[in-house]
Amino acid sequence: MEVYRELFDRAMSSSRKRQTMKSFCQKTRDSRSLDFLEDLSEYRNMNFEERMVKMNQIIDKYLLKTAPRRLKVPVDVELDSILNGSGQLELFDVIQEKVTNSIVSGSTFKNLVKSSAFAD
Repeated sequence: MEVYRELFDRAMSSSRKRQTMKSFCQKTRDSRSLDFLEDLSEYRNMNFEERMVKMNQIIDKYLLKTAPRRLKVPVDVELDSILNGSGQLELFDVIQEKVTNSIVSGSTFKNLVKSSAFAD
């Protein structure tokens, strides 16, 4: 899994590979986790006031039981502390790690890595 994690981290730092990964995930209807990570990246680059708004959008979109794009990883334990958060940069770190591990260990990412679309 460590090899896949390294490949994933490199892909996320390359706009071309990240776009390839996003397109592949959309074709397989499995883009929710990647969209969540992209929203977190935006969140971390915002000023405090903007982060507060984005924090609530992320919670509503991905974390609540009624969320339209609810994540497929368990978030209930972390949700309480997130709901009490106030735009901290590290607020979503635990969930981000769970989501990343889920992507890296999942078949969609492994199939992408094996595909010609992911080749350098």
